[in-house]
Amino acid sequence: MSCKLCEADPTSHSFKFKGTFNHVNYYYTCPAEATNYDSQGIVTHFDLLLSENKNKKWACIIDCKGLSRKQLLEITTGIELTKFIVNKYSDSLERIIIMNKNIYFNMLINALSPFFNEKINSLITCL
Repeated sequence: MSCKLCEADPTSHSFKFKGTFNHVNYYYTCPAEATNYDSQGIVTHFDLLLSENKNKKWACIIDCKGLSRKQLLEITTGIELTKFIVNKYSDSLERIIIMNKNIYFNMLINALSPFFNEKINSLITCL
């Protein structure tokens, strides 16, 4: 199954399967590249892709390139997505890799960290 918004406009969301390495499926997201910030649409997009993963181990690469105040102002989306992943997909989550970290990422992570559980905190690696 695929995201209807992304079928119409491939730039709508930024969360894509990139490949498998050591039995872990890797997904990539660059929030600044997304053009649609509808919270429910983003959660649905993540759910569609991760449901295809079928509880296999997975990792998320978050590229902060271009992250700006625009994404920071969409904090509700970040909170909803964080809660969703923690509640539904954190059991099979193996790693969260942060690339190109900037000041906006620091502000965002501070706002989202109360919604992380211990496991999520232990999985975050910044490059």
